[in-house]
Amino acid sequence: MALHPNAYLDEEIKFPTLFKRLHHLVTMADVWVALPGGIGTLSEVALTWSLMQTGEMRRQPFCAGGRRVAQDHREFSTDAYVPPTIP
Repeated sequence: MALHPNAYLDEEIKFPTLFKRLHHLVTMADVWVALPGGIGTLSEVALTWSLMQTGEMRRQPFCAGGRRVAQDHREFSTDAYVPPTIP
Protein backbone atom coordinates (compact mmCIF):
# COMPACT_ATOMS: atom_id res chain seq x y z
CA MET A 1 0.00 0.00 0.00
CA ALA A 2 1.57 3.27 -1.10
CA LEU A 3 1.31 6.29 1.19
CA HIS A 4 0.32 9.64 -0.23
CA PRO A 5 0.42 13.12 1.30
CA ASN A 6 -2.78 14.50 2.77
CA ALA A 7 -4.85 16.36 0.14
CA TYR A 8 -4.83 19.48 2.36
CA LEU A 9 -1.05 19.61 2.63
CA ASP A 10 0.64 22.72 1.20
CA GLU A 11 4.19 21.38 1.21
CA GLU A 12 5.73 17.93 1.56
CA ILE A 13 9.23 17.70 3.03
CA LYS A 14 11.09 14.39 2.72
CA PHE A 15 14.18 13.33 4.67
CA PRO A 16 16.62 10.50 3.96
CA THR A 17 16.59 9.20 7.55
CA LEU A 18 14.25 9.12 10.52
CA PHE A 19 16.85 10.91 12.65
CA LYS A 20 17.03 13.84 10.23
CA ARG A 21 13.23 14.02 10.14
CA LEU A 22 13.01 14.04 13.95
CA HIS A 23 15.77 16.63 14.26
CA HIS A 24 14.00 18.93 11.80
CA LEU A 25 10.65 18.43 13.48
CA VAL A 26 12.02 19.15 16.95
CA THR A 27 14.29 22.08 16.15
CA MET A 28 11.97 23.93 13.73
CA ALA A 29 8.91 24.00 15.97
CA ASP A 30 7.83 27.20 17.71
CA VAL A 31 5.49 25.38 20.08
CA TRP A 32 4.86 21.74 20.96
CA VAL A 33 1.50 20.01 21.25
CA ALA A 34 1.68 16.34 22.26
CA LEU A 35 -1.45 14.22 21.90
CA PRO A 36 -1.84 10.56 22.82
CA GLY A 37 -0.07 8.45 20.22
CA GLY A 38 2.35 5.62 19.78
CA ILE A 39 6.08 5.06 19.81
CA GLY A 40 6.69 7.88 17.32
CA THR A 41 4.99 10.39 19.59
CA LEU A 42 7.01 9.10 22.53
CA SER A 43 10.24 9.52 20.54
CA GLU A 44 9.38 13.09 19.58
CA VAL A 45 8.39 14.06 23.13
CA ALA A 46 11.48 12.42 24.66
CA LEU A 47 13.84 14.09 22.18
CA THR A 48 12.22 17.49 22.72
CA TRP A 49 12.41 17.26 26.51
CA SER A 50 15.97 15.99 26.39
CA LEU A 51 17.19 18.80 24.13
CA MET A 52 15.45 21.45 26.26
CA GLN A 53 16.77 19.91 29.48
CA THR A 54 20.38 19.86 28.29
CA GLY A 55 20.23 23.34 26.79
CA GLU A 56 20.70 22.10 23.23
CA MET A 57 17.60 24.07 22.23
CA ARG A 58 15.70 26.95 23.78
CA ARG A 59 12.74 26.29 26.03
CA GLN A 60 9.46 26.50 24.16
CA PRO A 61 5.80 26.23 25.06
CA PHE A 62 4.89 22.56 25.44
CA CYS A 63 1.25 21.50 25.68
CA ALA A 64 0.22 17.93 26.36
CA GLY A 65 -3.23 16.49 25.65
CA GLY A 66 -4.82 13.58 27.44
CA ARG A 67 -4.98 12.93 31.17
CA ARG A 68 -1.92 10.71 31.52
CA VAL A 69 0.26 12.69 29.11
CA ALA A 70 -0.58 15.97 30.84
CA GLN A 71 0.14 14.46 34.27
CA ASP A 72 3.52 13.11 33.15
CA HIS A 73 4.40 16.48 31.61
CA ARG A 74 3.64 18.34 34.85
CA GLU A 75 5.70 15.87 36.89
CA PHE A 76 8.75 15.98 34.62
CA SER A 77 8.65 19.70 33.81
CA THR A 78 9.64 20.82 37.27
CA ASP A 79 12.83 22.80 37.74
CA ALA A 80 14.48 19.58 38.94
CA TYR A 81 14.22 18.18 35.40
CA VAL A 82 14.28 21.24 33.16
CA PRO A 83 16.40 24.16 34.40
CA PRO A 84 14.37 27.40 34.73
CA THR A 85 16.83 29.34 32.55
CA ILE A 86 19.03 28.21 29.73
CA PRO A 87 21.71 30.63 28.59
